[in-house]
Amino acid sequence: MKKLICSLLTLSLALLALTASYTEEGTDIELLRAADVNADRIINILDLVLIASHLGETSTADQPLSSDVNGDSNVNILDLVLVASYLGETVRPPVVFVSADPAIDSEITVNDTITLTFDNSPEDVTVSEGIATITDNTVTIAGPFTPGTLEMTITWADSSETLNYTVRQPADFVSAEPAVDSEITTNDSITLTFDHPPEDVTVSEGAATISDNTVTIAGPFTPGALDLKITWEDGTETLSYTIRPLVAFTGAEPESGAKITTNDTITLTFDHPPEDVAVNTGVATTNGNTVTITGPFTPGALDLKITWEDGTEKLSYTIRPFVAFVKAKPKSGAKITTNDTVTLTFDNSPKDVTVSEGVAITKGKTVTITGPFTPGALDLKITWEDGTETLSYTIRPFVAFVKAKPKSGAKITTNDTITLTFDHPPEDVAVNTGVATTDGNTVTITGPFTPGTLNLKITWEDGTEKLSYTIRSPIAFVSIEPTVDSPLTVDSSITLTFDNRPRDVTVNTGVATTKGKTVTITGPFTPGALELTITWADGSLTFTYTVAAPDTEVPSITGGTISDGDTKVDPSATIEIEFSEEVSGTIALQTEAGDDVGWTGTIEGKKARLELVKGKELGHETTAITYMIVGKVEDAAGNETDINITFTTAPQYDGIPIEVTDATFDSIVLESEIPIVVEFYTDW
Repeated sequence: MKKLICSLLTLSLALLALTASYTEEGTDIELLRAADVNADRIINILDLVLIASHLGETSTADQPLSSDVNGDSNVNILDLVLVASYLGETVRPPVVFVSADPAIDSEITVNDTITLTFDNSPEDVTVSEGIATITDNTVTIAGPFTPGTLEMTITWADSSETLNYTVRQPADFVSAEPAVDSEITTNDSITLTFDHPPEDVTVSEGAATISDNTVTIAGPFTPGALDLKITWEDGTETLSYTIRPLVAFTGAEPESGAKITTNDTITLTFDHPPEDVAVNTGVATTNGNTVTITGPFTPGALDLKITWEDGTEKLSYTIRPFVAFVKAKPKSGAKITTNDTVTLTFDNSPKDVTVSEGVAITKGKTVTITGPFTPGALDLKITWEDGTETLSYTIRPFVAFVKAKPKSGAKITTNDTITLTFDHPPEDVAVNTGVATTDGNTVTITGPFTPGTLNLKITWEDGTEKLSYTIRSPIAFVSIEPTVDSPLTVDSSITLTFDNRPRDVTVNTGVATTKGKTVTITGPFTPGALELTITWADGSLTFTYTVAAPDTEVPSITGGTISDGDTKVDPSATIEIEFSEEVSGTIALQTEAGDDVGWTGTIEGKKARLELVKGKELGHETTAITYMIVGKVEDAAGNETDINITFTTAPQYDGIPIEVTDATFDSIVLESEIPIVVEFYTDW
């Protein structure tokens, strides 16, 4: 074997020398792949060894041999020479076409890109149309491509492929009518223009119709801001519009065909606010859904034409001269008597004249109004076919003074008001002091007045009156107790102090009692927020308090050093009882028979105490004794609780012998609760 390999190496070197001039650059890839006998993608001694192992054999169609490199069906020295000529060459794998995107036979635009995928990176790629760019296993072919049928041939080092496509021109958006950002109505149409017919057009609102390079979008559109999105096969476009409702005429007042005057107004109503309103006569003013047309109009037949952005309307009227009021005699504002006559003058003869008072007689351009008129202020309203006029007169009788309140001679304060009554409203009222205000038949005179004697003189158009008063200073509030916002109970009392005795005191809650300069207000008051208003002759004040709900809960025992029924209680210990709230009252320690044992009982705050008094010790040496704690306590609201606690003391025997007599034998020995040892003795 070693000899064979050495021979082959020697042969290889010889073959290399013989074939040095045989090998050329750019060798056919198929020859390289044939020379790679063992298909390991590199041509080397292993391929020569493999050929040498088959020297002399024949390759057939049924049993082909890879060692037959030159394909002459014989494995011989020629195959070795051919392989030796490629020693050291690297063999790349064959590249196979895998797919195309877009898919073959689909439709593309002139500027689309075709992407081809191979199983390995192809070499020497050429295309029949477009520009090819190789990236790894991918070839990208960019246009532009010629519109129509495209048979594209792609050739690479290992093969070629023909791809069929239909190439069309892309459609680009050119313009829109109406222009973007303009205002349109709900029923308008929008026309889009493209440079080529668009395909697969959809719109976000409305209905789209395609005709060659034009797309018409019809409504109705929703009123408001419209962002209209148009999508077609080659792109999208968003157009913005402001959509307003289509404005329709709904009515006119007066109605078409009516008779109106030269100065009348015609009011038109639309279902939505109209725009760009124009009329062939008069002046049009738009306010919301309403258009007001004012004259003057020319007397005769009026054919009124109204034009607005969305339509036109024609109305017909008969115009007659407007009758205007000219003057009145006497003039408005004058004083007249109940039987006077008022004469009115117009520029034309008025029709359908009525008056609010009196009787009207029309003669040509003149209207005469006769009374009688009611005394007082007269607002005379005159109405005729074309208008109204109101004239003011004072119809007056003689005004007499009737009374004064307070009466003359009374005492009043500096801030009081004097009210005068007349039988009719007085005019030109003047007073020598204070300020006079007239309201109908009443004159109110307000101060302040100077303390002392007041000689009041009242003058009016028809007379004079003198009144006398004594003026005093008003009573002023000084203080209140409890202070404002303090808490109260339902049964509390409130005391107010004034600088002098107040008169005519009233309160909105409780009962007020006046004594000298003091007013005491007693309840009961309603629990909760209290707004107390006190009114007296010279003023009124309001104070706020919070009234607590009444306490109806009785005090309860919550603890202490002893409980009802306790036994073996230390008879010398101080006894304490605790309550649920602060209390007052009495407490005592008694025997079962009800006798007071003489202990000191005290109650303070929430606690009661019973303390031993020397010489008043409790208990018995051998027997438990029962005692009672009795008493009664009450809280600040007067809620009472009875104390009744029973307890038993422990026996107090201290171990010192007790002398027992016949009289004490039963209580000490027989009733003892502890064991007793008895020693008997007797004196003989």
